[in-house]
Amino acid sequence: MKRFIKQYKFTIIAVILVLIGILMPGDDVPSVGIPNLDKVVHCGMFGFVTLCFYWDYSRATHKMPRFVLSLAILILFAGSTEIMQMYVPGRSCDYRDLIADTIGILLAKGVARTTIIQYKNKKVNITHSISNYNNVRFEYTLEGGTAAPQNISWTSSV
Repeated sequence: MKRFIKQYKFTIIAVILVLIGILMPGDDVPSVGIPNLDKVVHCGMFGFVTLCFYWDYSRATHKMPRFVLSLAILILFAGSTEIMQMYVPGRSCDYRDLIADTIGILLAKGVARTTIIQYKNKKVNITHSISNYNNVRFEYTLEGGTAAPQNISWTSSV
């Protein structure tokens, strides 16, 4: 359990923040007077959760989450928050909020996938020297993406 919490800490924090915001009684939510601003807020909140999930998952597993499975889990979470709102004074369950949540999830998934793919395809060259071992110097270079080096070369000198 500690490992899960450590690996998904940003996702857990994002979920808690979304639950606090969504389950706040309607009288406590500030009114700005801009029509449909709540839809933009819903889109942003669930986009934030999605970005945090993609960040945590890709760091923990070194791969991308399955698109359909992660989409289903995130939409189920969004739907459950809408159902929870039925029981909060001054709040209601609105299918338009769920649509805004889904749009935020899809937009964030696109941004996250594009960003992670570009990051993983970035070339990395690392040269490291180890010396002071019986006057022998070892040097190695790693070349390739961040997932796995494509070329490793060793040199040694006396």
